[in-house]
Amino acid sequence: MTNANSKTRTLTLIAALLTVAVLVMAVVWGLTASRAEAQLDESRDKLENGYKQNYYQLVYNVGNLSAYLNKLTVSASPTMQMQLLGQVSAEAASAGSALAGLTSVDDNAYKTTKYINQVGDYCLRLQYTLAEGGAIGEAEKDALASLYTVITQMERGLEAVKAQVDEGDYRFSDADKTGIFATTLASFEAETVAYPALIYDGPFSDALEQATPMGLTGQTISQQEAAQKVSTYLPTEYTLSYLGDLGGKIEAYRFEAATEYGTYYLDITKVGGHLLNMAADRTPTDTVYDAEACSEYGQAYLERIGLNNMRAVWASNYNSTYYINYAYTQDDVVCYSDLVVLKIDAETKTLVGVEARNYLMNHRARSLPAPTVTSAEAQAAVHQNIRVDGVRLSLIPTEGGNERLCYEISGTTSDDRYFVYVDAATGREYKILRVIDSNEGQLLL
Repeated sequence: MTNANSKTRTLTLIAALLTVAVLVMAVVWGLTASRAEAQLDESRDKLENGYKQNYYQLVYNVGNLSAYLNKLTVSASPTMQMQLLGQVSAEAASAGSALAGLTSVDDNAYKTTKYINQVGDYCLRLQYTLAEGGAIGEAEKDALASLYTVITQMERGLEAVKAQVDEGDYRFSDADKTGIFATTLASFEAETVAYPALIYDGPFSDALEQATPMGLTGQTISQQEAAQKVSTYLPTEYTLSYLGDLGGKIEAYRFEAATEYGTYYLDITKVGGHLLNMAADRTPTDTVYDAEACSEYGQAYLERIGLNNMRAVWASNYNSTYYINYAYTQDDVVCYSDLVVLKIDAETKTLVGVEARNYLMNHRARSLPAPTVTSAEAQAAVHQNIRVDGVRLSLIPTEGGNERLCYEISGTTSDDRYFVYVDAATGREYKILRVIDSNEGQLLL
C-alpha cells in the first residue's frame, strides 16, 4: 500500500508540475505573441507615419508650386522671375522625393512623376536663360501657364484626399488600388489630363521621346541579308544562329556567333544592316597591350566597317578590358553625340564589344556654327588653378537632345583632372567634368 500511495503521490506531483509548465508556457507564449503583435503594430504605425509624412510634404510642395507658377504668369521683372523660377525648381525636387516615398501605395505614377520633374527642370532652364541675359518669351509664358493649369488640377485632387487623412478615415498602408489616394493618382495618369508637351533643353524634355534615328541609311533588309552582314563585323570564323527580332526606335535582328574565341552576340539593324551592338562572352585576365595599341586597333576596325573620321576621345581600363570612346569629327570639331564605344581585350588585343546606338541615333552632316570666342578667350574663362594641357572645339550633346559648340579645355590641379566646356558663342563655362578613379576604371563625373 505504501508503494502504491507513493506512486500515486508521484504521479499527482508530475501532473501538477506538467500543468504548471503548460500554464507557464501558455503565459510565455501569450506574452511573446502579444509582444510580437505589439511590435507588428508599431512597425505598421511607423510605415503609416512615413506615408503620411510624404503625403503632407507632397501637398505642401504642390501648393507652393501652384502659388509660384501663378505669380510667374504675371511677373514682368527678370529679377523676380529668376527668384520664382528657383523656388519652383526647389519645390518640384521636394515634391518628386515625396511622391517617390508614396509609390509603393500605387506604383502607377509614371506621368505624374515625369510631369513634376519636368516642371522643376523646365523652370531651371528658364532660370539659366535669364542668368545669361536672355528673356522669357511668349512661348515660354504659354508653357508656364499650361504648367500652372495642370498643377492646380493636381492640387485640388490632393486636397480631396487630405480631408480623409486629417480625419483619420484613411490609412495609406491598408489601402488598395481602389483607395482614394490610388484613384486620385490614377486620375493624374489618365489621358484626360492635358499634360503639356515641353520641348526644351533638359533631361525630361518630350523631345527625347520624339527623337528618331538619323544615322540609319539604306533599305530594309531581310533576316538572311542581315546574317550575311555578320562577316563584315566579326573578323573570324563562326557558326551563326538567329535568336530573334529586337523592337524599339532601332529595330534589329539578333544573332549568336560561336567562334574559337568564345560566343559573340550581334544586333544588326533592319534598316541598312548596320551594327548596333556586339558583345563577346569572354573575360580577359591580364593587361598585355596598352591603351595606345588598343586604340589604334579599334581605329582600324572602325575604318574597315565603314565608320570614318572617328577619333578616340577617352579610354579606360577595367578588368583588362579597354573601353574606348570614338567620336565623329567634322572640320576638326569633335561631335560627341556621334559616339561609338569599343571594348577591346587588353590581353589579346581583340574586339569583345561594340556599342553604336548613340552614333546611329545622332549621326549626320551638320552645319557647324563659327565660334565667336577665341581659344585664348575661352581659356581665360577657366579657373586659374587649372593647368591647361589641351584645347579643342567640340559639339557636345545637351540634356534635352540638342547640341552646343564649346571649347573643350582639359587640365589638372594639384589633385584632380578636369574637362571644362566653355560656350564658343558666349565665353561662359557651360559644363565641368571631373576624372574619378573608381573600381570600374576612370569615370567622368
